[in-house]
Amino acid sequence: YLTQFSLGVILSFQVKDKALYNQLEGVNKQIARAFYIAREIKAANLLNFATTSGYTGIDGVVLASASHPIKNGGTFSNLSTAAPLSASALETDVQNVAAHRSYGDTPYFVMGGHNLIVPKELDMLAARILTSTNQAGTADNDTNRVRTAVSYTPSNPFLTSTTQRYLVPRAKDENPIFELKALPYTFKEDLDSDAPGIRYFAIEEFAFDWKKAQGIQVNAGA
Repeated sequence: YLTQFSLGVILSFQVKDKALYNQLEGVNKQIARAFYIAREIKAANLLNFATTSGYTGIDGVVLASASHPIKNGGTFSNLSTAAPLSASALETDVQNVAAHRSYGDTPYFVMGGHNLIVPKELDMLAARILTSTNQAGTADNDTNRVRTAVSYTPSNPFLTSTTQRYLVPRAKDENPIFELKALPYTFKEDLDSDAPGIRYFAIEEFAFDWKKAQGIQVNAGA
């Protein structure tokens, strides 16, 4: 569903003229930051509610489900068996993505690898696993193969679970999650005739949703 956000403030001429140390400078930046946070929360909530009953999508089930329906009465799963974040667990997650089926019941391929999305609590561990040339935390010299398939991305502070992680396609055109903008961010600054002063106002209308379940893999962690 489209969500419209609007935010504004009116400052009297007296306040603006007598403001010391430029405290009121950057009002436009503060409003823009508020909109940025609102958008990030809306986007993160697609993942926060990925397994929550009632938040169903295009195929009639939740985003992360073991029973996404496909042709001829079959199903496929994009919900991994819960396991703590590790190199071997990520390898299993990648293999699980390779088992995805299209809605027409044909093999589904993710081209270009995956991005790993984790909460802030897993950021340092994810970085160690995915930026190490050899396998992290081991005494052997085995090549860290998972780093070729999965890219490290900075943690998302708007995720509510401290253990749940997500693989999404690295290529933007393959990412099941999309943003629809009905009204782009618009900021205006003008004189307010009703209460003499300066009015700052911004508005934006957008929605985040998912167009398919294939390509995204969710692991609740532990």
